[in-house]
Formats: sequence, C-alpha cells, structure tokens
Amino acid sequence: MEKRRVNTYKANKTNNRSSQKYAVEGSAVRRVSPAYDPNEERRRKREENRRKRIRKNAVRRNREKAMFMSASYVMFLAVCVLCGTIFTTFYVQEQVKMNSNKREVTKLQRTYNDLKVDNDEKLKRIESSVDLNHIKDVAINQLGMKNARPDQIITYSVESSNYMNQYSEIPEK
Repeated sequence: MEKRRVNTYKANKTNNRSSQKYAVEGSAVRRVSPAYDPNEERRRKREENRRKRIRKNAVRRNREKAMFMSASYVMFLAVCVLCGTIFTTFYVQEQVKMNSNKREVTKLQRTYNDLKVDNDEKLKRIESSVDLNHIKDVAINQLGMKNARPDQIITYSVESSNYMNQYSEIPEK
C-alpha cells in the first residue's frame, strides 16, 4: 500500500505544478507564465499574415524583375535569333549543295565506268581483229622481209627504270 501512496503523491505533485503555471528560468527565479491571452493570439496571427504578405510581395517583385526585359536586351536577343537563322539557312543550303554534288559525282562515276567498259570492249575487238600470223605472212611473202638473225639482235639492260633514252647511235658489229 505504501507504494501506492508514493505514486499517488507524485501524480498529485505533478498535477499541482502544471496547474500553477510556473516557469523556471535560471537557477532560482520563478515566474508565473501568463494565462491565455486572446490579444496575444490575434497579434501572432496578424504578424504571421504580415510576414506572408511581405513574402508574397517579394515573390511578385522578383517575378516582375525576371519578366522585365530592357530594349537593349530584346535587341540583343533579336540579333542572336537573326544570326542563328542566317547561319542555319546557310548550313542547310550547303548541305543541299553537298548532296547534289554527291549525286553528280555518282552520276559521273557511272558514266566513267560505262565509258571504260566500252573502251575495253573496243580494244579487245581491235586486238582480236588483227591476225598476227597474216601480218607476218604478208611481210615475208609479199614485202620480202626476213626474220632477224641472232647476231643482229642487241639487248640492253636497264637498271631502275622501265624505259630507256637513246643518247647516241647503236653501234654496229
């Protein structure tokens, strides 16, 4: 039972303290906290509304500053847009020219390949139309030409080039 009394006494003591509304500040000074004051609550609400209004006005002023553009800034932006448009137009025109040049090059390459094939075909036709045996027969029988004897053939060696320049007459044996 004694334990119960201790608990009850503590509870009463705690309730007593909260009902007195004392506040302890420092080490010894006791001050009674003010009772409920409706004027204080109204004053607090007014202060809060005033702060909200100030914040709202500051936000509005910042938005107005952000939206404000001077004439020089507008001119600068207009010049930038104009330059961008001009450069973009030139770029697109150059792309179109480049594409048309690519098409022209492709067309010319096709024409070149066709001409090369035709030229090769004509060369083969000309080479196949010439009969070397007939030419040799006409040269020997009709014109009286003879084959070269081995002692008439002189060979020259060329060191590094595919052709030879003749600077003097070929010596006779």
